[in-house]
Amino acid sequence: MMYANVYNTQGKKIKEIKLPVHFEEEIRPDLIKKAVLAIYSHKRQPYGSYKYAGLEAAAWTSKRRRSYRTSYGRGISRVPRAILVKNGGMFVWVARVVPNAVKGRKAHPPKPEKYWYEKINKKERRKAIRSAIAATANPYFVLARYERVSEILKPIIDRFGLPIVLESSIEKFSRTKQLKDILRNFGVYDFIKYVKETRRQRA
Repeated sequence: MMYANVYNTQGKKIKEIKLPVHFEEEIRPDLIKKAVLAIYSHKRQPYGSYKYAGLEAAAWTSKRRRSYRTSYGRGISRVPRAILVKNGGMFVWVARVVPNAVKGRKAHPPKPEKYWYEKINKKERRKAIRSAIAATANPYFVLARYERVSEILKPIIDRFGLPIVLESSIEKFSRTKQLKDILRNFGVYDFIKYVKETRRQRA
């Protein structure tokens, strides 16, 4: 059975409580990752190229003998070609439509009908939630998650332990300044400030 210290808003220990059984769950990073990726997939927006992209060129080539505009007997590949210059039966032409040709279609473009929504088994999802809860009480995983600021977090974890539990009087606070003071009392304010300043906005 796991126990945790309860602290007041000044950062002083007032009592000890027994933690729920979820904190004793086996930590499975693979299941946590699977559940997170499944959640991310639910936000994916289907996308795809235009159905006739690369196919709208006025290009064709006859493959028959002794036919006008034929590719037969010219020592060239029999692909659709667009004429740039012509003089009688002589042509200056370039390939079109086929993959790898300039202005041609893609070989395997993204399909808008692709099904992005990933599913996860009910028991796996629940175990992933319990594993994630248990990982929050494990210093190894917390420090690994915030490796770049481990020198800030490690003294806090050594002093207060994990998880950090506060008394219920915090729920009555109504001002942000009061919460900032609590974060400073626990030494977490510098950590949050660093994370906020180093966060980069993706395009």
